Amino acid sequence: MEKYILLRIKSIQRELDELRKILERKVEGKPPRQTKIKGLWAGLEVTDEELEEAKREVFRDAYKLKE
Repeated sequence: MEKYILLRIKSIQRELDELRKILERKVEGKPPRQTKIKGLWAGLEVTDEELEEAKREVFRDAYKLKE
């Protein structure tokens, strides 16, 4: 149990550190950090249409009601 608590504390600390960085950039008036794609995806261009199609595929059953 103690190991779990320590892991959770470390996880929360990392999350708080990321939040602090985001808020500092916002207060300083800097734009959000741009996410960079490296490795396998470097140079790949994805269109808005492709993103929308992917969303439809991933979430196609998300809102279907069970009868």
